[in-house]
Amino acid sequence: MRKKINTSVRIRPLAGDIELGNHINEQREKCSLPEIARTGTSGRPAIQVHGGSLSCSGTTFNFQASVITGEDQGRMFLALGDPVLSAIKSGKNATIIAYGQTGSGKTHTMLGPPGSLTLDAVQQSAPNCPSSWGIFPRAMFQILSTFQHAKLRLSCVEIFHDQAYDLLNSRSPLQVGSKQSGLKFSSRSTHLSGAKTVNGVHPPGCRCGDCWKEKKRLIAERKAMRERGEFGNGKASHRERKASTSLSASSSGFATVGETVTRINSLTDVASLSSTIEATRTASSHALNDRSSRSHCLIRVELTSNVGGSALKQTLLFVDLAGSERISKSGATGAMAREATSINSSLTVLGRVIQALGTGKPHVPYRDSCLTRLLRSDLEGGAVVSVCICVADGEEHEDETVCSLRFGSRMSVVRNEAREEIAYDLAEEAEGYREKLRIAQKELAEMETRGYGEMFAPGSNPSEIRSYLENKKQLQKFESQLLEARKALLEAKSKARRVGDGGRVGELAARVGELKQGVDNIQGILLRQRSIKGFVIAPKQLWVNKQAQVRELIKLID
Repeated sequence: MRKKINTSVRIRPLAGDIELGNHINEQREKCSLPEIARTGTSGRPAIQVHGGSLSCSGTTFNFQASVITGEDQGRMFLALGDPVLSAIKSGKNATIIAYGQTGSGKTHTMLGPPGSLTLDAVQQSAPNCPSSWGIFPRAMFQILSTFQHAKLRLSCVEIFHDQAYDLLNSRSPLQVGSKQSGLKFSSRSTHLSGAKTVNGVHPPGCRCGDCWKEKKRLIAERKAMRERGEFGNGKASHRERKASTSLSASSSGFATVGETVTRINSLTDVASLSSTIEATRTASSHALNDRSSRSHCLIRVELTSNVGGSALKQTLLFVDLAGSERISKSGATGAMAREATSINSSLTVLGRVIQALGTGKPHVPYRDSCLTRLLRSDLEGGAVVSVCICVADGEEHEDETVCSLRFGSRMSVVRNEAREEIAYDLAEEAEGYREKLRIAQKELAEMETRGYGEMFAPGSNPSEIRSYLENKKQLQKFESQLLEARKALLEAKSKARRVGDGGRVGELAARVGELKQGVDNIQGILLRQRSIKGFVIAPKQLWVNKQAQVRELIKLID
């Protein structure tokens, strides 16, 4: 039976010393969060709650399953987190999405305040969950307690300028492909007219007869794999293609390929990985928010449990969307203005997808953005979906609040039917993945032999090659040190807030600055070296895709 998506509203309280009335169902609490910049003068609440309805700027909304006020994260989790846990306990996948304008408290709701997800916080609150933690870490706390013998694995993807990046691997770019194929095929390629072979190796983009035959051979191999059912679905009838677009089909969804996956064994692991995400995710400061997330963040947790001798694999997806933003209010310029435009564009596509689903249109524009491609499977019925609409109170934010609430109203009429996951033989599946991995590694080795990977042009200066390779190693070293320094800084700030002593905060902040400058310098040097004509030849897209497939298969076998 298809059910409506559970949609709730969380109201960020007003900040400052304004005396707040009791004009909603619960007295609002004063907010200790960083204050949102005010463009108005009254600073009075603009949202009214009457029974089960909510009104703002003369518009009444009745879609919300619950309205959460105040800063109590525990009370918030009871309203938003319980549906997620109930879905997991019933054998289904679950997804929760935080949506709203910039500075409305989405990251606070999903993860917690900046610097709260630390090992120091875990130690101080043990054996309980830290009171300031948000939905994701609280859900992990509950799952670790409930599913004690299950295997938990986590990955985290950032969508920045409509491109996916791995937040657990120094923001390395990721491919986005269909779940069935595990690959993305791109028509982009590098063409080098008149290129010659060197020691029998053809450069990328070579148009000779041998390379043309090799391309035809690879196409034929992929076609044969599809027909054998090893790669995609092959050709399907019109009826099958039509059925694949229905809300009951999730296999047509998309996923990132080859991202880093890490095991979770304790709450300490949750804190460590969360601080890595916070330290790596792109964020900036503007007039409306001291720490504005400039990207969408998708945290995917895979839970594998033993059911009667078989394995049951379930997925939890926590989506912290970047906030919609009016540049005239945020004051963003230059790169930040371009980031805001990209964020608003992807949220607009998400709005069109929700509108199409809610009205039952035959075409849903999932492919128009990276975000909607990755959410497709969940929205089509692959998971129990819950949405939290985060809004900032105050008359100066009325327009943005009404827009967010209208999105929530459209989301609440979307219906999907989450299916129970089926247990399977884990050993048999792993054996199938090993065979595919063996074939993929063989193909990757053949591609490298033919020069499909990154290579240096013939006649390149040996000393320049050594310098380039050394700089790549140095960049990895500096990026690793920078991540550890940022995590140490978060820990020091957490301890400083608790004991009132800054301690090493200043020293660590300076260290982060030095390492960041070092990373920027090496990245600039590598960029200049890659720009040297006839020096570094970029890898072919086929090689990049095959390498991503190998990483994905290794991840699945683990």
